[in-house]
Amino acid sequence: MTASFYGCGDGDSSSSGRVVAVIEESKIDRCYDTYGIDADSGWSESISAGSYLEKMVCDELSERMSYMLSFYARCVSADFNQSKNRFDIEVLTERGYSHLWADVDGCKYKLGVEDNYQFNGFVANAPEKTFDECYCKTEDSVAYYRNVDLNAPEGISSSSVQSSSSSQSAQSSSSSNGNAVDVKSSSSGETKSSSSEMALVTDEFVKIGTQEWMTRNLNIPVEGSRCYDDDPANCEKYGRIYTWAQAMAIDLKYDREELGFLITPYRGICPEGSHLPTDGEWTELKEYIDENPEYKAYFTNQIGGAYDWKAFYRDEDVETVFWTATEYDATGSGYPFEYAWIWAYRKDGSIARSNPHKYMGAYVRCVKGDGLVMLLSSSSETESSSSIASSSSEEVDESSSSYEYPDLGRVEIGSQVWTTRNLEVPVKDSRCFGDVSSNCVEFGRLYTWSQAMGIDTKYDREQYGDIRLPYQGICPEGMHIPSKQEWETLVNYLQDNPEEKNNFTNQLGGEYEYYGNYVKMGEQGLFWSSTEYDVTGTSYKFEFAYLWAFRKDLSIGTDNAHKYTAANVRCIYNE
Repeated sequence: MTASFYGCGDGDSSSSGRVVAVIEESKIDRCYDTYGIDADSGWSESISAGSYLEKMVCDELSERMSYMLSFYARCVSADFNQSKNRFDIEVLTERGYSHLWADVDGCKYKLGVEDNYQFNGFVANAPEKTFDECYCKTEDSVAYYRNVDLNAPEGISSSSVQSSSSSQSAQSSSSSNGNAVDVKSSSSGETKSSSSEMALVTDEFVKIGTQEWMTRNLNIPVEGSRCYDDDPANCEKYGRIYTWAQAMAIDLKYDREELGFLITPYRGICPEGSHLPTDGEWTELKEYIDENPEYKAYFTNQIGGAYDWKAFYRDEDVETVFWTATEYDATGSGYPFEYAWIWAYRKDGSIARSNPHKYMGAYVRCVKGDGLVMLLSSSSETESSSSIASSSSEEVDESSSSYEYPDLGRVEIGSQVWTTRNLEVPVKDSRCFGDVSSNCVEFGRLYTWSQAMGIDTKYDREQYGDIRLPYQGICPEGMHIPSKQEWETLVNYLQDNPEEKNNFTNQLGGEYEYYGNYVKMGEQGLFWSSTEYDVTGTSYKFEFAYLWAFRKDLSIGTDNAHKYTAANVRCIYNE
């Protein structure tokens, strides 16, 4: 029987540039016979920090949480504990950090938890999981895994891990002598020199085959673009992170809708004389690099990870993910047109192609050649996203005098006077529920806290500090964003006068959750206050503010939510 071993560099089995070693061996304990490591116990002792197995446990757990739990939770680390033969897992939830573990038994693992009301049921119902490939040994910087399916065809994994359901991987060469071999193009007779033997060109562009590629990631401060970990220094280090629509310089609605036919080359946000490469151009680059691997270093010189579609930064110093100008054709599937092709260049030398959500964040590399600039007509009231912000740190004008307001109504409730309609002014990057413009008309717009306050969006993740009350924000002249105290005064009055609640349940506009989902339209309306949540003495960052929920069942709730949640605004008249 033939056993297949897979070398995955630093331990990512989704790597398209796998180094494969095929071992001719008849026994099941191939790790022991080949490397002197016992399959039942010894293999686990060789699990290294940051290995493929740790990443697999964490990623798989995060994915299951996103589907099974009613609250936000994601795995942030899974560290192998040799003495207990288990993975110690840290999970981040809305209320802070929680601890789980995964007991290891051979090539399987099972979740466990101490008495924790958030996760007891989740863990109890979790199935025993099998590692797709069992870790055996690291040799010459190559990580080897034992294939779980002992009947798998020679040189092919029975369950390769991919970054998406339609992710495509480059093929690897194989050898039958048990030694790891270098990845080559099928038409190449020899492996080229390593990148360490070539001095990198430091010009803005470098000629690679018939193409000329930018040697650094783009760092143009498009409105809404990101720096890794929200640290401005990382924009200088890695370049900026953009959604697909931001990279294309088109309306942000196309992060969730099909753009359709595109005339190429297409410039996007690339400098004049260059354009955003298509999937075909990235494929051409990959084919050339297969035969000339020294050029790969130009795409691993800024390993800045990505911003995951589930709203967290990932894979710094592991891989760099790049956008193409090419949408993924979802024709005939049940998926909306919200995917585009990306390419990932990894520190371990592998290259992968995938088609993720367009509202994830990735980097941009431009290629020489004039590209067209598309001016899209749109029903959206916002300006074209092709306009580029002069600076990410520039303060936004707090004045709302540039907006035209519809009639917001007026009702006296106790000692206060409130508007009877949710605000609907087209602040840049504000949202209509489900990205459907008619929902803005019916329910009002959804704003992050900083958008509602009319200040720089960096304050969605930083403390703004002292706020002079009353604070107008984006409310019309003569009105302001209600403070926490003003909301409390209203709620106290409504306890004795519940018939007045209908003034706040007439537009139940839902919310855009801070990790990227539209929820609860028609069930509840969320309204911002101008008051930040005081996190003094806690471990939280300054990224929370108070908001109030008015629900269809006439209940009222309050919470201190992430300021990058998007909620409605109800203004209160100045005294």
